[in-house]
Amino acid sequence: MDPLTSAVLFVTVFAAGSYVLYWVIRKAVAHGIQEARRATEGQRVDAG
Repeated sequence: MDPLTSAVLFVTVFAAGSYVLYWVIRKAVAHGIQEARRATEGQRVDAG
């Protein structure tokens, strides 16, 4: 495999991995926000 092909393959694999990692982090943050909102709503009901 020549250097150019190797570089293109590396960039492609890196981009795909970064894209997957982006979605994993995005879903985790969204889940954390939803969980925090549920906890806040639960405290409001208990306080009232």
